[in-house]
Amino acid sequence: MKKLIYTLILSLLIINAFGVTRTYTGTGVWSSASNWGGTLPSPTDDVIIDGNLTLDGIVTINNITINASRTLNCASQTLNISGNFSNSGTFTASTGTVIFNGATIQSITGVITFNHLIINQAVATNTVSFSNDCT
Repeated sequence: MKKLIYTLILSLLIINAFGVTRTYTGTGVWSSASNWGGTLPSPTDDVIIDGNLTLDGIVTINNITINASRTLNCASQTLNISGNFSNSGTFTASTGTVIFNGATIQSITGVITFNHLIINQAVATNTVSFSNDCT
């Protein structure tokens, strides 16, 4: 029985350490767990936006993808990204801030207009690459 409990605890720690992919569906705010399938993303998770979403607090994630015909509104919040940002839909910057703070090279793909962009790489030799012009 102890072995089973230790195995379960270890499995949960491994899942949380490496992150999973969480998909947002529907319309609403980030903190609505029901639109994430019951569990909000953690800082190590990859996020897919397959709905219309507005940030309602400071958010920290790994990779983010906005699917075609879908929307992410940053509002007046801060979005911390340690991975890549791929936009095939609509990113509305509003008065929000996007911070790229990864420990590896990061990329931004798709058409994205930022209100306030901060590149704060953990290693000076890392870069953030843009597939299109940045505005």
